[in-house]
Order: sequence, then C-alpha cells, then structure tokens
Amino acid sequence: MYNGSSEGVTSVATATSTFIFNLAFMEIAGTSGVAAFTAIIYLSLFGGFLIFGVLRMEWSII
Repeated sequence: MYNGSSEGVTSVATATSTFIFNLAFMEIAGTSGVAAFTAIIYLSLFGGFLIFGVLRMEWSII
C-alpha cells in the first residue's frame, strides 16, 4: 500500500455512500428535497466549524 491510500479509499467510500443516499432520497423527496437537505447539512457543518473555531480561540486565551 502507498502512503495516503487509506485516505483515498475513505474518500471513494464517502462519495459512493453519498451518491447512493442521494439516489434513495431522490425517490422519497425529489430534487427539491435533496437540495433542501443539502442546504441544511451545509448550514449544520458551518455552524459546527464556527463553534469549533470559537472554542479553539477560547483555549488559547485560557
């Protein structure tokens, strides 16, 4: 195995899982549902990163 191959496998697995999930969710909610879910996930990730950044800044003060 080469250096970084585990990260490559993880990226391929994540992309494949996301694709399959989107196909299944497309059957349930349609394109608008997938778009809304994607927007919610992006906002959630942004909020999590923002909180992590604030906590990280707070650690350096303490």
